Amino acid sequence: MNAFRPARFLCPTVLVLFAGLPSAFAQPREIPSRLAPTPIDSGPVENIGRSNDAVFAETIRVPDASWIRLKFDEVRLAGNEADGTGSFLVITSLLDGYFQILYASHVRQWQNTSAYFNGDAVRIELFATPRTGENRIVIRETIAGEPVFEEDANERSICGTVDDRVLSNDPRVGRAMPVTCTAWLFNDENKCLLTAGHCAGASLQVMQFNVPLSTSGGSTVNPPPQDQYPIDPASVQSQNGGVGNDWCYFGCFKNSNTDLTPAQAQGDYFILAPFAPPVSGQDIRITGYGGVSAPVSPTWNYVQKTHVGPYVSLSGNTVRYATDTTGGNSGSPVIDESTGLAIGIHTHAGCTTGGGSNQGTAIQHSGLQNALANPQGVCDDDLDSPEPNPMFFTIPPTPTSTTTVVMQAAEATDSGSPPVQYFFDYVSGAGGGQDSGWTTDRDFSNINLTPNSVYNYVVRARDSNAPSPNVTANSSTLTAAMPIQTPTGVSFSNVTQTSMTVQALGTFTNVGFIQTGFYYELTPPDGSGANAWITGAGATSVNLTGLTPCTEYTLRIKARNFQADETPFTEAVTQFTLGCPCALLGDIDNDGFVTGADIAGFVRAKLGSPLKTDNAVCADYATGTLEGDTALFTADLLGSK
Repeated sequence: MNAFRPARFLCPTVLVLFAGLPSAFAQPREIPSRLAPTPIDSGPVENIGRSNDAVFAETIRVPDASWIRLKFDEVRLAGNEADGTGSFLVITSLLDGYFQILYASHVRQWQNTSAYFNGDAVRIELFATPRTGENRIVIRETIAGEPVFEEDANERSICGTVDDRVLSNDPRVGRAMPVTCTAWLFNDENKCLLTAGHCAGASLQVMQFNVPLSTSGGSTVNPPPQDQYPIDPASVQSQNGGVGNDWCYFGCFKNSNTDLTPAQAQGDYFILAPFAPPVSGQDIRITGYGGVSAPVSPTWNYVQKTHVGPYVSLSGNTVRYATDTTGGNSGSPVIDESTGLAIGIHTHAGCTTGGGSNQGTAIQHSGLQNALANPQGVCDDDLDSPEPNPMFFTIPPTPTSTTTVVMQAAEATDSGSPPVQYFFDYVSGAGGGQDSGWTTDRDFSNINLTPNSVYNYVVRARDSNAPSPNVTANSSTLTAAMPIQTPTGVSFSNVTQTSMTVQALGTFTNVGFIQTGFYYELTPPDGSGANAWITGAGATSVNLTGLTPCTEYTLRIKARNFQADETPFTEAVTQFTLGCPCALLGDIDNDGFVTGADIAGFVRAKLGSPLKTDNAVCADYATGTLEGDTALFTADLLGSK
């Protein structure tokens, strides 16, 4: 298990930490680590459910590791990442809870590894969209952090006897891993990075920014994964030709959690000087991630520190300065303190306890300048998302019927990688909501929705950059409140001299939802129960009381949805209350005779649903029973023949 462990370790009684590199070789040391067996195989797994869910989860632990970095032997993630159905991994440190999200494209960019996680254990989860196919992850070994190296006495490049560096937090300067060099953002087109040429190679893999202090034993502590970026090997251009001929130009892929480049996240970068100036009393600042040794606190080991010392000389492509550095500072910016411009790249030691000067490559080096004029990989890529960013709606999600919503995105433009596509994203709400998928159409219509329900949408845009389009941030989430169905009519029942039941005709959805209700407008406005919004599950009917006998009432109904958006009124209908005088019992239609034409009106009166033309009081023979009144009505019918 310890075959990869270095021969010497941090001794608790003698605190000496790796801090420098011999100037003759200037070869960086990788951060100490080992490969630990952690056999994990998910086997083929898929989501056969109805919602996105984890289909595999496992904890990976390497006892005594100071940090962990996963190394995948196989990753197969189903679905389509572009349309939002792609499976993805979530890796979480059990020490601090920081996590990384990896889709298939990110796994490729990270070259089948993960970010660095603090502690000795992580939880890995595989999430899949329903019915998108099989997934699988296989891990045989995990990269585990080991204790730091001791420092060799001849590896220091402190100018004098005292290390004068102080902690700093320049957002432009990051730590390259696992090579333990320094690299920095600068003002090329895509805000890529520069470091020393001897830092290039297989160990130049990951950039870390906003690095926290190291442990009390000097072991590195990693920033959250949102501050870690995989380096694009295709972007690397370098020369490792010794003092004055040592430089590297490279770029990083976007962060898998934030979809931001380092410069976008850090918000700042260096401006390159056109050339290193002649010496004229200037001071030089070196900021970087050098190691430390006693009496400096081990918590400062490989974290960002800075120092200012005199500019000593410019000779050809070599700049020299009496500014403190140690191993880990390789690649640091050489900063003209008087202008703030970067005039070179720190590469080699040279200072001793007796003085001397440290050394770097001047920014005007012809090979470096040729590389800057011919960027590769992501440094030559279109990294700009379409504008506007974030996106917005020019027509917000707007119902055009009870089941359809239309919306329109702002017109996005992208000069680098046209054409632009749009994605209308149904975020949440009732059933039937759908995404648009990527489309060149700025307009989107979502049909077959549920009336009187809520639907939430965002929109984003992307360009046509290959293989990784640049995507804008989402618009604000906007809500469409679907209308409720308009009542189709009115029916009456249980009509008496002073009351009646009124029913709104039609099919209505989500009655009782928030402000959903019905308004029963009664003219003249007698009694109670009408001329007010009726809400609740039973709001589609109302019992009107306190009415005046033998009175013609006009009634119409409208509805409102859960947000109080109202429908039109129905057509007005009229209904008489009972209690009108009866000239001839059984003469329901008031034509002066009891005939077969009165039968239907008699039945309606007895059912409590007379028409407005029915004189229902003529159906009341005062027997007290339906059978008695029906018998007398029948007798009148027969007697009239």
